[in-house]
Amino acid sequence: MGKSVRTIWIEALREWYDKKQTMRRDPDYFHDQEMVLVYVARRLKEAKALEGLLDVGGLDYAVEPAPFGSGTLFRSQRIGAFFYVLPQSEDRARALMFQSGYIPHAET
Repeated sequence: MGKSVRTIWIEALREWYDKKQTMRRDPDYFHDQEMVLVYVARRLKEAKALEGLLDVGGLDYAVEPAPFGSGTLFRSQRIGAFFYVLPQSEDRARALMFQSGYIPHAET
């Protein structure tokens, strides 16, 4: 009998933690290449979890803090972690996030 998807992910995460490799890149790494916004993490815990997911998925990505609006009645500005990938990695990143329960940022 084959391994479940959950078992495969757990094994991949353990392997990643053992190697402590990261695919996160400084924005300068991408030079003048256009990047696509795929997610806005509103909490640090959420950002850390998404970083782990993208690392395990082997996707190069950049994260930049930036303000975003929050609330409907009482509007406020908060700082979030904006996740960017290269256009050729966008579909893969969105599929990976969607499969893991994240709702990717929708371009408007």
